[in-house]
Amino acid sequence: MCGAAAAFGLRFGKDRDTFIENPTLGEIIPLLLGIQDRFEDKYSGFLCWDIQNHLYGRSFDFRKPEDEEAFELMQDEVFAKCSGVTADAAGWVVEAILDKEHPELAP
Repeated sequence: MCGAAAAFGLRFGKDRDTFIENPTLGEIIPLLLGIQDRFEDKYSGFLCWDIQNHLYGRSFDFRKPEDEEAFELMQDEVFAKCSGVTADAAGWVVEAILDKEHPELAP
């Protein structure tokens, strides 16, 4: 979600002077809500621990040594699945940007 917000902000955001004149984030918020919906549909949430629970049946709290150890034991699986989540997020963001810029091409 943070990466999506950054990408949308870079593409559709306002410079400082424009934001001071009109401090709304109107174009970005609907796009972010769309990404949030896609996370919730596919991963049962958009926060890391929600996604971890969906993918692994548990989340990891790295303040706890036992969670750190469990993470290390599952490292190959964790990295394989986490990269898929990242790929989904990046694809959804690109799709949202293209749909906004070229609505005539949207399915």
